Amino acid sequence: MTIEEFAQQHHLKIKKSSCDEQLIVGKLVKGGGQDRPENHHHIYEVNGQFFAFFNYVTVGKWNNVRKELELLGARAIVNAQTEGVLHFDHTCQPLVKAVFKHVRVKVKRQLTPEQKEAIRARFSKKS
Repeated sequence: MTIEEFAQQHHLKIKKSSCDEQLIVGKLVKGGGQDRPENHHHIYEVNGQFFAFFNYVTVGKWNNVRKELELLGARAIVNAQTEGVLHFDHTCQPLVKAVFKHVRVKVKRQLTPEQKEAIRARFSKKS
């Protein structure tokens, strides 16, 4: 599975980093550096394997997140003092949901046909 398929399946937005890598970008942590996609928490894919990058201000926050995700089946690839990279299985839904929670990704809102029609009707009346 590619990152485009993964993003489409979970209704997520993909951004490009300054190196033209495709990332699913999450929250920028205070003190995380410049506001570039690669400085945010993010999810990326290499040869069909999915990884989550985390960058926290404190050691304790990173250790708590790492331990929680490792209990669900993630594997720490890089474990630095306040940041790291975790490898996770994209087919394990509880793990994917936990990764989304900690990366803090925004899921695109999905509208039903009735909601779309109500929006169209509301905007057509204003014209």
